[in-house]
Amino acid sequence: MVEPDPTRYVRAFATDLAWVQQECGLVFDPLPTPLRDLAHRYLERLSPDKAQVEWCLPLWLGQAFGVETAVARTMALTNVLGMLYIRMQNDGMDGDVSPAEAAYLLTLSPLLYTRCVSHFTTLFPAASPFWGYLEAYLNEWAAAVAWERERHWLKLEPYTEAEVRWLTAGKGAPEKIGCAGLALLAGRDWAIPHLATVMDLRSTIAQLFDDFCDWREDWQRGRYNVFLTMVLTDGQRHQLSSPTISDLLEAIYHSKRVVELFDRADHYAALARQAAVHLECEPLLMLCDKAVSVGRLYRQMVLDGREQMLLQRFSRLADNGWAGLADQRR
Repeated sequence: MVEPDPTRYVRAFATDLAWVQQECGLVFDPLPTPLRDLAHRYLERLSPDKAQVEWCLPLWLGQAFGVETAVARTMALTNVLGMLYIRMQNDGMDGDVSPAEAAYLLTLSPLLYTRCVSHFTTLFPAASPFWGYLEAYLNEWAAAVAWERERHWLKLEPYTEAEVRWLTAGKGAPEKIGCAGLALLAGRDWAIPHLATVMDLRSTIAQLFDDFCDWREDWQRGRYNVFLTMVLTDGQRHQLSSPTISDLLEAIYHSKRVVELFDRADHYAALARQAAVHLECEPLLMLCDKAVSVGRLYRQMVLDGREQMLLQRFSRLADNGWAGLADQRR
């Protein structure tokens, strides 16, 4: 079996990505020095090799749907600026930055959002259904992050599968904005539900893999993610009000639900592929195949009894998304 390689679809759009990078610089460079430097740091963390969907999805869909290159590039630019806005908002709300940096983020992030809206107004008239999708997807994101903070910060509260699907789809909902926009610009409104299904499932898979890799950091911050709640609700472990690192390692070692997590990811990837087939966009199919490949690798490591190797790899894999072991998102 040939290993799926989504990075070749990044290299194929190198010229377009360079244009997007240059345009981001034109947005950032007039800003005051602290804001400009902060914006560039966030952009480096969101480079095309690490964040393929954020940079390339509008370009992939533009090519598949026959959208003009200039329009697809503009949508890619809004996608990158929009994802930077979301990341800055998340970091500021989550307390993952210093108070001084959080203040800069509060100043910088609205500037990126207004720039996105400015570009959108050149592509979509006021009566376009695009604006309804924009509002709906941002509302989904806001509801999801508020719910998770209320239910799973400093609380060992298990997730139902329905909650996982709803939460992860909501947290990734901003990525659907560009998808809906490209479909509308191409006159392919029928594609929007299929795109939404693919992106919702993609977000769920990414969250499962991230929670698996980031469990230590999340636990240290008092955030009980999906993976942690799965292993800690085996047996009587859910009665632990404040589990120690030893409790967590023992739970991970003995839990049979680790395999269940990867089985879920496999199932979700298959559903995503079914929806992606309708879109005739080969890079999306390749990402689905890569998700299956990564999930099965992790699963087999557990089944082979190599838990210690698995634990040692957690820190090295902590930044991996669903696109693959080499495709780090930060």
